[in-house]
Amino acid sequence: MSKDKSKIKVGILKETPFLPVSKSTHRAMEITEKALKEEGYDVVKFDITPEEYSTARDSLVAMVVNGTAKDLANDFELQGERLVLGVWTNMLLLNANACFRKIIKTVLGCAGMGRTVTATKNVLKFESHQYDNIMRKRYEFA
Repeated sequence: MSKDKSKIKVGILKETPFLPVSKSTHRAMEITEKALKEEGYDVVKFDITPEEYSTARDSLVAMVVNGTAKDLANDFELQGERLVLGVWTNMLLLNANACFRKIIKTVLGCAGMGRTVTATKNVLKFESHQYDNIMRKRYEFA
């Protein structure tokens, strides 16, 4: 039994100034879009606002950090794997006190890594009511 692929809609996120992609990623997105269309799928480009991106990013980070991120990072280290810079930075922030967090963020900002500083805003453990508020925003967004 074959499915009518024209009834399946696939969304492709447009590149935005606040979420740039590399040339190779852009090329991969174009190849994927073309292949999906050739197979009969309905391909729709969509974009998100900076606020929507921020809400989604903060929700994801909060879920990961308040869930299994620490156990996952510890497991990687026990297996002898090295954490990529972004994950290592997040784990360092997660385990840091407020003063050390401020120092890390200042150093990252001075190193031209402002996007990383912004992305790590919610890399901290939340009280249950704070976490609930972030999840409520996520559900309102979705």
